[in-house]
Amino acid sequence: QLTALQCGALGLALCAVALGWNDLWIVPALALLVGACWTDRGVVAQALCARPLHWLGEVSYSVYLLHVMWLTLWGLMARWAVATYQWDAFWTGLLACLCALITLLPLAHLAYRFVEGPARSGVMTLYDRFVAHAGRLRLALT
Repeated sequence: QLTALQCGALGLALCAVALGWNDLWIVPALALLVGACWTDRGVVAQALCARPLHWLGEVSYSVYLLHVMWLTLWGLMARWAVATYQWDAFWTGLLACLCALITLLPLAHLAYRFVEGPARSGVMTLYDRFVAHAGRLRLALT
């Protein structure tokens, strides 16, 4: 019964995203999926707990930050190859897009590991220091 609810919620969420439905439909579909997987039991919940999906969730912000720049760079290289060597534009563009997507995840992993991760830890350290300082200041004022 739980797995059927999870499969239904996953199907609805995937359909909503794939068909380009308005966010008015996508957000409740995803909320239903989260609610159905809340207990971490069931086939869909276990599949969503897989390590590759967890890793993809960790690097997703780095992918978001890098994808436009990275796809643009590969697109410029494809245009240069078409103009210089008279290659077929469709196949060159398709190859460039595939190469960009294949190389984007390792690049996002590096950005997460060496930029985003250290920045998060630095911000958390500053926050902890601020909270400790604010606590000492509150005690001094009372």
